[in-house]
Amino acid sequence: MYGREATYPSEVPVEVPVIDAYLHRVIERRKNAVHLLCSVVASSLFSGQFRCLTKMKFPVEDMWLCPVNFGTHWILVIVNISAQKILLIDPMGNEGVYDRKILRNWRNFLRMRGHEDTMEWQLQTMQHNKQQDSSSCGVLLLKFAEHYLAFGEVSEVLTTTEAVVLERMQIACTLLEHRENAEDYCIVCSMLDADADRSMIEMVQCESCQRWAHFACAKYKDSNQEYKCKKCKENT
Repeated sequence: MYGREATYPSEVPVEVPVIDAYLHRVIERRKNAVHLLCSVVASSLFSGQFRCLTKMKFPVEDMWLCPVNFGTHWILVIVNISAQKILLIDPMGNEGVYDRKILRNWRNFLRMRGHEDTMEWQLQTMQHNKQQDSSSCGVLLLKFAEHYLAFGEVSEVLTTTEAVVLERMQIACTLLEHRENAEDYCIVCSMLDADADRSMIEMVQCESCQRWAHFACAKYKDSNQEYKCKKCKENT
């Protein structure tokens, strides 16, 4: 759906499959008319490396949920197409560090796609409790997204150490309950269907971890050749 060149500007964080799988489950459970822009694509777009997304088809949903990774930190970007507004939530509360970059790259992305009237787009923030440690940004991103889709606000998301521990457990339990579905997703791009125009999904299974990858994502051409994913190759 996005073209096989959609990649992170740096090494892919290990929590990417968890982020994408949990957000997919949140959207699926609530039946919201929301499109999940997977972490790889969202991070490429809002870091300014969006030329690799020239083949991306615009989703029909009016709202895009975008988990964005900058280095070692996760932020949440929610795009409202019809309202021409972007909601930015940084768990640390430092939205001012990212606001201009997020808006500028979004406008540039739209121009690249042939949209001329981009100056009407505005960026907004929302009041929320701030992250209290150096490692819970991913967890808080997930809970902020979940609460926003359910209630339209995020002020009730707790960020204390005790609350984060409970949230980690809840996220883990949710993913374990739906482990079979999560493992159907491509280990490279974290998507189920890499090309919405194709009626058949071609995937290859890693001989070591048993996870699956799209032929294009794995650059797999020889059907008689054994396949090992990048992570398993590094661990051997």
